Amino acid sequence: MSKPKATTTVISVGKYFVHVSQILGRGAHGVVHVGYSNDKDEKVAVKHIPAGRLSKAQLHNMKNEINLLKSLRNRHIVQYKDHEETRDGLYIMMEHMEGGSLASLLRRAGRLPEKIVGQYCV
Repeated sequence: MSKPKATTTVISVGKYFVHVSQILGRGAHGVVHVGYSNDKDEKVAVKHIPAGRLSKAQLHNMKNEINLLKSLRNRHIVQYKDHEETRDGLYIMMEHMEGGSLASLLRRAGRLPEKIVGQYCV
């Protein structure tokens, strides 16, 4: 008997297609999914924070964080791409980084040699 094919649920959010069944990670307030831009076919990470998950004060703080992310330009910082607020919640599109987060790298590799850390911190 053949294995059933995995299905991918895709939704459209602004200028992006979000593959909600492809989860990159989970956080305190939401889930990070794989997404692609409609026009460039650029792969992005899409953080989805469901509506009602944040208090008004937390939502205000999140919007301040988005404004800060918009202004940051450094090769060592994941780049902000866009955001959309919908009935379903807040979606934040960020540069997709292959290999996962720094936290997951440290869990896998343990303590990193100073020489390697210096390459990323300068």
